Amino acid sequence: MDSGKLYQTALQQTVHIFWKEYDTEGDLTDSSSASGIILSQDGYILTNAHCVSSALAHGDKMQVEMS
Repeated sequence: MDSGKLYQTALQQTVHIFWKEYDTEGDLTDSSSASGIILSQDGYILTNAHCVSSALAHGDKMQVEMS
């Protein structure tokens, strides 16, 4: 696969990952965003561990959007 085709394929599978943390009063206290790529049709996403570790530590949900 040439580099142009590889780029277009990867671009179509890139996702943005958002995480927000709120306090008990509903005020935003922290947020983060990252990117990743979809590895499989059943939704596995590859990103760096530090991108999701805070959200997972707090039991928060993550939002994923297609680019």
